[in-house]
Amino acid sequence: MGHTDQAKTAGDQAYIPVGTYLIRRGTDQFGPYSLEQINQYVATGSVLSTDLAWTTGFTDWVSVSSLVAQTPTEGFYVSRNGAVTGPYSQEQIRGFVASGNIAYSDMASKVGSSEWIPVSVLLKVELWNPDHCGLWSLLFTPIFGAILVSLNWKSLGEIKRAKLALIWILPVCVVLLIASFVTPFVDSKLANTPVFGFSFLILLLWYGFSQYPQAKFVKNVLKNKYIAKSELKPVGIAVGVVFVWILIVLVLYFAVAMFLGVV
Repeated sequence: MGHTDQAKTAGDQAYIPVGTYLIRRGTDQFGPYSLEQINQYVATGSVLSTDLAWTTGFTDWVSVSSLVAQTPTEGFYVSRNGAVTGPYSQEQIRGFVASGNIAYSDMASKVGSSEWIPVSVLLKVELWNPDHCGLWSLLFTPIFGAILVSLNWKSLGEIKRAKLALIWILPVCVVLLIASFVTPFVDSKLANTPVFGFSFLILLLWYGFSQYPQAKFVKNVLKNKYIAKSELKPVGIAVGVVFVWILIVLVLYFAVAMFLGVV
């Protein structure tokens, strides 16, 4: 064990990693250690049951014996930056993720098990593949991708990002309305060229500012460790929406053409 001077008394506002404890024996102080480490040190005699322990939130030092007696037999240890803390329940881990104290890319292991899995897998984070969202958007417009990207952010607890992802729907809808109900009745060169250019610009901007950041987040933070959602349902809905949209456009186009005496 090594000495530390991070906190001299329980009243000190020292920072120690969440889920870890300082150990005090007389005037000597050690740590911080996780509960798992403390149990190991107690077993080897490096820490005595009469030693004192303290962590953030304690109003006073408590005996190691009482701390060890409260060690849960169920739950999950979490490994973050080489330090193991816990054990915690899944709900505690979910709360630590929300507060930023634990990352989805950290590893977790059930008490009594030697297998380590990403926290994102433990919490059953389900996402649509961000890269696939971008590819499908080439066919179904960024509206499709914006909705799935938003739902992915919501699953990750990023509510602000989820809302921002939806702002791309409005400009795409405007372009679709112009392309569907305006350009057919005006000079094709005059209307179609800028509409096509603007559509392509929106697609590039959406990819750069919305889809790509999420793909990067999933790769760097989650290490691409998540439960992939089936794309069958959203793709099926998108096909249905496109079919209905084309049907509406054809009916309205025919109606206007009849009114103008074109056909």
